[in-house]
Amino acid sequence: MNKKFKIILVTLSLIVVGMALFIAIGLYGMEIEDRYGDNQDIFYRSRQGDIVVNHQTKELGEIKKTWTRFYVVNKLDTIDTNDWWDDKNIEIYKVTDSEPLDKSYNYSEFEKLKEEGKLELKKKLRQ
Repeated sequence: MNKKFKIILVTLSLIVVGMALFIAIGLYGMEIEDRYGDNQDIFYRSRQGDIVVNHQTKELGEIKKTWTRFYVVNKLDTIDTNDWWDDKNIEIYKVTDSEPLDKSYNYSEFEKLKEEGKLELKKKLRQ
């Protein structure tokens, strides 16, 4: 093979790989947008272990994330966010304390955790 053919082959290979990567990233973004709609920024900004508070039902949960989904884990169950979510009464908090929180926390202890500085507000969906 001559040098010119090798250069053309490498260039075409890089273009094909680049296009495949571009398409894969676009499909991943579309999956998140289709599943979460207006709440997709919550998926991207939240991290594993963040605390979610639903003020209407007075429930607390912890966020567990997978590649394309995230769930709320409370004392009883792992729940898909679409079943737990209410856009008007949700707040997401980052745990700022270096030691992990006890999983048996409840809504009445929530204010105490905020006052102690163990929780920092990340996202507010309350009106």
